[in-house]
Amino acid sequence: MHPFMKGGLTMSNPVKGQPAKAAAKATTAAKAPARTAAAKAAPKGTKAAPKAVAKAPAAAKTKTKPETAVETVEDVPTLPKVQDPWSVLATQVNNSRSVGELVTKAGLKGWNVRREPALAAVPTGKCMDCDKPAGEDHAEKCYLAVAEEGEEFDGKVDENDTTDHVEIPGAFALIRTDPKTGRYEAIGSTTRTSDPVAIEDRANMLADIVKQTKAKFGPAGPLWGNTAGFLSLRMPERVKIGKGAKSDELELRVVLICSVNGKKSQIMVSPVRPATATVQHFGWEPQYLDYMSNTSIRASEASEAIAMVQSSVEIIEETASKMLATKMELAEFNILCNELWKPPSMTANTRLKDQHKLRKSMLEILFFGEHESFSGLGQTRWSAWQAIQFVAQHMPHVKVNADEKEAELARRAEQALFGGMAKISATAYQELSK
Repeated sequence: MHPFMKGGLTMSNPVKGQPAKAAAKATTAAKAPARTAAAKAAPKGTKAAPKAVAKAPAAAKTKTKPETAVETVEDVPTLPKVQDPWSVLATQVNNSRSVGELVTKAGLKGWNVRREPALAAVPTGKCMDCDKPAGEDHAEKCYLAVAEEGEEFDGKVDENDTTDHVEIPGAFALIRTDPKTGRYEAIGSTTRTSDPVAIEDRANMLADIVKQTKAKFGPAGPLWGNTAGFLSLRMPERVKIGKGAKSDELELRVVLICSVNGKKSQIMVSPVRPATATVQHFGWEPQYLDYMSNTSIRASEASEAIAMVQSSVEIIEETASKMLATKMELAEFNILCNELWKPPSMTANTRLKDQHKLRKSMLEILFFGEHESFSGLGQTRWSAWQAIQFVAQHMPHVKVNADEKEAELARRAEQALFGGMAKISATAYQELSK
């Protein structure tokens, strides 16, 4: 048993067949003195019973993992109930029957992103109507001298009255219409001479993939402050890794990211481990899509995406199976974790030190396979990678305030997919798959 389990850790999903209470009793029995009831009852001066009688029962001699130099931490977090990062960001998770329905339910239809002339705001120091300097009274008939309803106005020229707007040749602002409110929103700029491809048009390539692979529609929603949207498909069959009790499986997803802020759109294969709701960062490059989109281009891009899925299955079966079959020592695992997360200095504050201890304890519990979602995988390079990805993406060692939960989970999800936490997962894979 992992040393952290001795401190009374309660897990929400312990390994099947090892209830927490039974584990605690076994630990107590193993520590009990080897003194028998017969020895207790022997009167003073009586010859002691033979040593063979005084021995503790053989059942108490259980093999335990060697003690490590790790500190025991109170309040070690249980595995939280989590969603994978794509589902956290989604406004529509499933149940769509067509591409059009998925786009609509996800709130990605009707954005009408278009180019508008970009203007430079140039301060002149004088009123743009009456030519009076800033700080002086407007001329009597200046139209800027009229106060708007509810405005406190002293009749003097301010900086808002002195700004001239000059058009920038060849530059355009990208304007999005909010389909819910009808309000306009500036989401970027471009020098391109054509408007971005609408998400609902770009998404039609998914219909070709569904037709050829029998995939089901998955999570979808806006990304990066409404500068892009994503739509995903779940492949019908999961990828099996290993055999028997020592096995695992991944769900393959095809994710289309439709950019409308001048950047290239892309499609990628994004495997997810259902047991821990973690995205698997194998370090694959996405397939970047043409700025233009028509029926012919979409068909070609769909075919390339299907080929990408097929090659990813082969890579997963080869590398993941090898990682699952390769044993790993705790000391080696701890060295890698300390490279990914630098331990706090001696002068660091208590909060950072506590978070480090909790993260370390969670990583080791998962690495040893002492949780149902890691059963049979323990002390392998595969369990090491999965432990690192779970802690990196879901951060169970960092508490979330209830009033900030939705925003914080969304921030973590973007970090898990595209930011620092994704980099940790990818770096760990590079080291563990060698």
